Amino acid sequence: LFAGERDTDGFALADPELVRRQPRLADTRCEIEAVAASLGAGSEAADLLFGDDASETRIRELDESGELARYRVLHFATHGLLDGELGLGEPGLVLTPPSEASARDDGILTASEIATLTLAADWVVLSACNTAAGSEADAEALSGLARSFFYAGARSLLVSSWPVYSPAAVDITTRAFAAMNAQQDMGRAEALTMAMRDTLADARTEHTAHPSYWAPFFLVGEGAR
Repeated sequence: LFAGERDTDGFALADPELVRRQPRLADTRCEIEAVAASLGAGSEAADLLFGDDASETRIRELDESGELARYRVLHFATHGLLDGELGLGEPGLVLTPPSEASARDDGILTASEIATLTLAADWVVLSACNTAAGSEADAEALSGLARSFFYAGARSLLVSSWPVYSPAAVDITTRAFAAMNAQQDMGRAEALTMAMRDTLADARTEHTAHPSYWAPFFLVGEGAR
């Protein structure tokens, strides 16, 4: 199956080879492991999915078993796609692609697929590019990708308004979770504000001091803990 063919809902399937060509994000593993450490992920209540485990098939299995609804935090550190990218008609998140695309798994977790999941997460972190932005200049302020997580049952989202720098995403997300871990009564909105402020304070170049570097993320939904 290739891009342009359709799944059962009429959406084009992604070409796994095109998905595989997306640039690797070398910092994402460190980001996920650091956040997990702040959450105390040494317990059996946490799952870290990398490589072949970070697939649509695995997400669907967790959803079908009811396990996905058990997680209080879901953190996706990957590429975010606007509708129209890779030939798709809707936004999505890049996951590890299969050898051949199918309606169950083509390597892209799209907005319509996310909306069918059953979530009960207090916080979904979308550490990726353009997860709040629409593809058109007059698009709604909150993209279909972000809204789909609310439809699925998420209570709050960390999303981005423009393409993000991978080191900045690592800094901001890990600092936010570390701050909440250090101060148990700190809310998500306060932790994000502190993380962005500290990232700016540590800037050593004009590039890292510019808002385009440290200010793409914002919180939507419940900001208190």
